[in-house]
Amino acid sequence: MKKVVVTDHAVIRWLERQYGMDINAARAELAELARPYLEIGAKHAPIGNVWAVLENGCVITVTPNKPPPSMVHRHDFDTVNGTSVEASEEARRNWEFKNRRKKRR
Repeated sequence: MKKVVVTDHAVIRWLERQYGMDINAARAELAELARPYLEIGAKHAPIGNVWAVLENGCVITVTPNKPPPSMVHRHDFDTVNGTSVEASEEARRNWEFKNRRKKRR
């Protein structure tokens, strides 16, 4: 059986059109809740029952668990999208290679 790939864009549009969710209202609410944390330069912020990951004035993702203090970038080299599922060994090696390459420059 062939695997079906569904993009994030398709999911968002489906939620809007199938369930009548107002994505722009949700975006505005999240922006208002994150604003005080962005103004003080925080990297993570508790918003409701989740944690927002902040970078360069943007909310870049939302995770169910508090990110570790060492996670000041948006990568998920230890976990998969903020979950407790560990990333594959190949993904970790790839991240480590990119990190070493940056240090050489």
